[in-house]
Amino acid sequence: MISLFGSNVGSEELEQIRDSFEKQWLGHGAKAEEFERKIAEKCGASDFVFLNSGSNSLQMALKILDLKEGSEVILPSFTWIACANAVMLNGLKPVFCDVDLASGNIRPEDVEPKITQKTAAIMVVHYAGKPVDMDGIRAFGLPVVEDAAHAIDSYYKGHHCGTLGDVSIFS
Repeated sequence: MISLFGSNVGSEELEQIRDSFEKQWLGHGAKAEEFERKIAEKCGASDFVFLNSGSNSLQMALKILDLKEGSEVILPSFTWIACANAVMLNGLKPVFCDVDLASGNIRPEDVEPKITQKTAAIMVVHYAGKPVDMDGIRAFGLPVVEDAAHAIDSYYKGHHCGTLGDVSIFS
């Protein structure tokens, strides 16, 4: 079971922290770069970069897509507010889509009626690590922002979640 509160910090973690403090390297440095490389290798991602938060990662992901201001992004109605905030902070309009009650995820059959001529992208969230039907979502031919904050160890058809979107984030 993964605990949501508290932490499990042992002597190894404390030694790593001590090393960073003693070297006065508290920002993005060799340890962060090593961790980025290891996560990229683990997930099979071609590019991987740390940001300071999942919220800012979502905002950056949409910025990377360079979507036309005022266009629409379909996203789940049941998710963290950072998803909608990222859409709005990029000058885009959030279009909320109902989620499947069993999985907490959007489904292609619920996304399809939301697609209009103004739709520029779809944001998926693998809620609680349960993969979204990515084949169905990708079939729409729109750019996909994949929020895999809950899904670092989840797979969809043999592929790591977080490697299936046009731009993906972990948190």
